[in-house]
Amino acid sequence: MNLTSRCLKLALDEEVDMSGLISLNPERIDHIDCSVGLYIDSKGMGYKRPVLESDIAGFIKPYTPTIWLMVAAGMVVVFACLFLILRMSRPIHGRTGPTTLDNLWTSWLWTVTAPLAQASPWWPEGDSVRVASGVWLLMALVVSQVYRCNLKAMLILPRLALPFNNVAELASSKIPTFLVNGTVLLKNVMASPEGSDLHRLQQQVISHNDIPRIPHDVIAGRYAVLASTLSLLADVHKIFAKTKTCPFYIADETLFGTTNVCLGFPEGSSLKHLVDPIVQRLKEAGILDYELMKELSHVWKCLRPDTSTHAALRPLALGDFYGVFMISAAGMMVAALVFLMELVLVKAKDQIYLPSQPPSW
Repeated sequence: MNLTSRCLKLALDEEVDMSGLISLNPERIDHIDCSVGLYIDSKGMGYKRPVLESDIAGFIKPYTPTIWLMVAAGMVVVFACLFLILRMSRPIHGRTGPTTLDNLWTSWLWTVTAPLAQASPWWPEGDSVRVASGVWLLMALVVSQVYRCNLKAMLILPRLALPFNNVAELASSKIPTFLVNGTVLLKNVMASPEGSDLHRLQQQVISHNDIPRIPHDVIAGRYAVLASTLSLLADVHKIFAKTKTCPFYIADETLFGTTNVCLGFPEGSSLKHLVDPIVQRLKEAGILDYELMKELSHVWKCLRPDTSTHAALRPLALGDFYGVFMISAAGMMVAALVFLMELVLVKAKDQIYLPSQPPSW
């Protein structure tokens, strides 16, 4: 039995005149008298804050797959247009026309080198060729500059994707979810109607009464936690006070709306009428809110909008460059293969045209 349940039981059994803070709900309101509400609480979801990790495919993240497909389709269209224009263009007076293989190579080289910001030995000749190549140069400049800017922004100010932000996302994530034994929240989850998000969550529920262990397990990523939002904020405050870090985050959406946090009295207690005016005056004077904020002073450092970005910054690791290294290695292998093929073709051409005997004069 948790602390709130014990306080409630003592008040119900009239062993105490007044309980500690309890969260009011329909099941309790019929068996206990509650004071004027001290605070507004809700049921929240907490989990380990994700951190930046090495991403082998990080260099392709500035564009979505759709944009990459559009860029690839654009390169195919440009290659085809350049090839057709070169194939249909007449040779300049006094020059022999290029072969089909030359046109293919020229079109491919110009299509690839422009977005990579590499020089090409080919110089466009003719109005049609210059228009097509000029349009592609402009498009490639825009695509490459936007890519570089987005990649730089992602490295300087990265954004973290939180695993879930509501019950539906939590149920879809399949992350084990902790609920304290004997709580109304656990009963509501286990009694939720079939097909609801809470019903889907039942397969992930784990429960125990070792309350001090919960923050350590959540930070370690063993499970998420569903509990009172005020208790989650208190955990965030304690963790920051000890470690000066924010390894814990609370989802924006809550469960079951808001509830009043009040003091509990046995039914018919005359003490309630004496305590209510005191609580009301403290509440109207802002003293209750002031004391709460003082006890949770570190929470707001971890709940700022930019915390998920700056608190998780890290230096780049070798794993961040694996993808680029693989692309570079593949490019060098292709370049080496082309170079070897050129050497073989040159030697073969020399052997074909080299006479077996010197000519006699």
